Amino acid sequence: MIDRMATDMPDCFSPHAEFFPQVIFERALHPVKTAVHGAPGVTGAPGVTGVTGVTGVTGVTGVTGVTGCDSLPSGGPVAILPDTLPPPLPVVTPGDVFGPVSELCTSTAPPQIAPRDPFSGAALYQLSVLGMGIAYCCLLYYFRGAVVALGRMLRGKLYTTMLLEQANHTFMLFMNFTTVLGLVTGGVSIARLISLVLPADQAQTLPWWIGATAVPMIVGLLALIMLYRYVALRAVGWLTLCGDLTGRLWALRRMAAALCTLVIIPPLVLLPLGEGTMFYVMAALVGLLWLAKGVFIQHKVYVLFISEDISILHWFLYLCTVEIFPLSLPLAVLWRTFG
Repeated sequence: MIDRMATDMPDCFSPHAEFFPQVIFERALHPVKTAVHGAPGVTGAPGVTGVTGVTGVTGVTGVTGVTGCDSLPSGGPVAILPDTLPPPLPVVTPGDVFGPVSELCTSTAPPQIAPRDPFSGAALYQLSVLGMGIAYCCLLYYFRGAVVALGRMLRGKLYTTMLLEQANHTFMLFMNFTTVLGLVTGGVSIARLISLVLPADQAQTLPWWIGATAVPMIVGLLALIMLYRYVALRAVGWLTLCGDLTGRLWALRRMAAALCTLVIIPPLVLLPLGEGTMFYVMAALVGLLWLAKGVFIQHKVYVLFISEDISILHWFLYLCTVEIFPLSLPLAVLWRTFG
């Protein structure tokens, strides 16, 4: 192919032609004779040096052996192209692409998830709260008359005495049901109190089974305290031959506790739904209701002691033996463990 191209070339392309450089530049620079541009495929032309400004030579391949063109004639027309770079591209900002209010994300790290509370996040705690709400609704539906009768305790001593004397089977069933519900309420309240008071880093170091079984263990502990109080009152009544008085005292205490339980359950069930300030307001409300429960029970017991002409000293001994002593033991254990 190279030989064929060599034979087809005009004599001016002969390597022995003296006017070879002049012809090349005339054809390259004349606008009529040649209109070629972009020089792909120009290969095999070693030795051609000093040639500047020659553009638009296309389709010429296989030209080898062209030497002796180290200089150009000084008088010929030479096109000098400026040796410049194209202008830089404009900088595109995120606002140009996504809008003026967009901004560059500085961090792609996933958000930190707070660790789950071992007490209030346990499955048994959540099931207890759910069951407590369902049981409360069933209690109000099936024992409406007993709830109304129990509310009459707030009117005075006469209604309380009538309720103690006229309690029927339905009312006693309601009292048993409310007593169990009150134990669960106490277990949920204490578990939630521990989760609020205990620091988060210390709570995460506890064994998993403590948080998972906190509510059943607290309910069992409260049941033991209740059993101790019942046995202590019965023992005192048997020793002092005042079994009737201690029996009425126990029944009065149960009714006062049941009435307070019905008041505490609604905010306690709604407590997990609160967030931020509302949560702490509801938690403070639950705490105040528990404090009011204790004051209400002791007020009813004190009125009973006064109505039976029992000295204040016996009431004080009752407080120390039946009310304070069984609570001091678990509180001391909790203080030594987490204090």
